[in-house]
Amino acid sequence: MRKISIYFVFVILYLLTINDNALSFYCSNKLVSIGDTVAEVTMKCGKPFWKEQHKEKVVTDGNTDKKYIVTIIVDEWTYNFGPQDWLYLLRFENGKLVKIETLGYGY
Repeated sequence: MRKISIYFVFVILYLLTINDNALSFYCSNKLVSIGDTVAEVTMKCGKPFWKEQHKEKVVTDGNTDKKYIVTIIVDEWTYNFGPQDWLYLLRFENGKLVKIETLGYGY
């Protein structure tokens, strides 16, 4: 019974590590988390390896019966920390970090 429990824990831990979306990651010893601003991430990690910016139109309800179309500014930054670490793709919407994606090992 104990072996099954330990095996189950290892399987769960493995599945958690293969998820390509993260809630946070470390730049050196500084924690970058969802909700950080562009300025905070820049102070923690420096300039990204690559960055792109575009606008997207999204539909929002504004907590009412009416729907609104709003334009948001989307920044996508890639950090490449070398072949011994991960590539990270960060998505900012209107200056706030909303998604962290791991892309595999850097180069």
